[in-house]
Amino acid sequence: MPIYRGPDGKIIEERTKKVSSSKGMTEKVPVHAEFKESSDADKTRKVGGAAAQQPARAEPERAVRVADHDKTRYVDLTDKTRAQSANMPTDPVVGWLVVIKGPGSGNSLALGYGANSIGRGETNRLRLDFGDDQISRSHHAVLTYDPRGRKFYIQPGAGAGLVYIDDQPVLTPRELAARTRIQMGNTSLCFVPLCGDSFDWQDLQ
Repeated sequence: MPIYRGPDGKIIEERTKKVSSSKGMTEKVPVHAEFKESSDADKTRKVGGAAAQQPARAEPERAVRVADHDKTRYVDLTDKTRAQSANMPTDPVVGWLVVIKGPGSGNSLALGYGANSIGRGETNRLRLDFGDDQISRSHHAVLTYDPRGRKFYIQPGAGAGLVYIDDQPVLTPRELAARTRIQMGNTSLCFVPLCGDSFDWQDLQ
């Protein structure tokens, strides 16, 4: 049976049926049947004997996007954030070691709270690596600031190198006074404190 599209865009299938004429003869008369084109939204499938509508495909461009101001942020109150909230620096400087003689003369190293290990290697808190090979790679010495007593101490480290003050070796922990000169290898250092009896960062809390 011929199928064609009509002027209005509808699909038409031409069928025939038998009709008896007045002369007693049977003839075929064309019958036009219209068909509507189905879309994806009209397609159905049977599930369990019942008709169920085919789910529509999700369009990526219509995905819901959450604005930045709607996102929930979790804040971890670590020691650093607590220090910042108390107007206290996260790693405050309590003093310096200044190189006054030897390789690296003119440079300074900032001291922090607690124990400050000194050596040429990256694992030390104070890396004294300006070209003096006589300084141990790890823990040549340890310079400590005690925030409770507000005092500084120096003691020998685990390395083989010795530490000298006034040409005397430091063999046990020794309290440091301001402007004390310390000798390590071929390097001379001057101790310059910031914290002490008159000031400590904890006073700002």
